[in-house]
Amino acid sequence: MEGFWNLFWWFFWAFAFVAYLIVLFSILVDIFRDHTLNGWLKAVWILFLVFVPFITGLVYIIARGEGMAERMGGGSGGQALHTAQDDYYGNR
Repeated sequence: MEGFWNLFWWFFWAFAFVAYLIVLFSILVDIFRDHTLNGWLKAVWILFLVFVPFITGLVYIIARGEGMAERMGGGSGGQALHTAQDDYYGNR
């Protein structure tokens, strides 16, 4: 039975690590996608991500999460994406 729990915890920590990496890469992509940040601020965010990744990730998501969602969704609430889909499909 001990082998089962070891395997369970291994899968749990592997999942947590992969999820953490996905969040960090999403933040990294968003930093370069944001045109309102100048180059120096982008460099500062990246330096903090390298040296203090967990705290920097939390601060970034709290401080810039709404803009991050807009940049990923293509506009406020995905409205631009919905409009583009309607235009492409001809408002069926």
